[in-house]
Amino acid sequence: MVFKYTLWTKEEEQFVIDNHEKISNREIGEKIDKTLNQVNSKIQHLRKMGLIGKSKMTRVIPKAEKMDMEIEDGGLNLSLVKLEIGKEYEVFMPKQESQKLDDYFKGVFIQDTTRHITLKNKLGYCQSFLKADILIGIIKVKEVIK
Repeated sequence: MVFKYTLWTKEEEQFVIDNHEKISNREIGEKIDKTLNQVNSKIQHLRKMGLIGKSKMTRVIPKAEKMDMEIEDGGLNLSLVKLEIGKEYEVFMPKQESQKLDDYFKGVFIQDTTRHITLKNKLGYCQSFLKADILIGIIKVKEVIK
């Protein structure tokens, strides 16, 4: 693998400093002709140098506005994920590029936090899932009816 270092102009660095809280890193890259990885690395470097602080911008989920769900304060209403403690559920996750098969987990719902749900299978393994992933349809949850 060959790594190519690209020089940043003062104007590009200033653009990142001025806009890292206003627009996404992807948009910054598009405007100054840099890849997302280059922008992420530059932001990390600028933070280490003390030139910028941690971003207050939240992750934007474009599909969320198109979906039939409540939106609160510009984000997803995670309280819409309603499962019952002690009931058994199946979770289906579509395969990633590096995988050959979809992921599947079956277990009893044991924990509900602000952002996650946790299931425990018969072997005692626990797995947590993001409520946001459920709401936007990245993963599907189905109750097991016996």
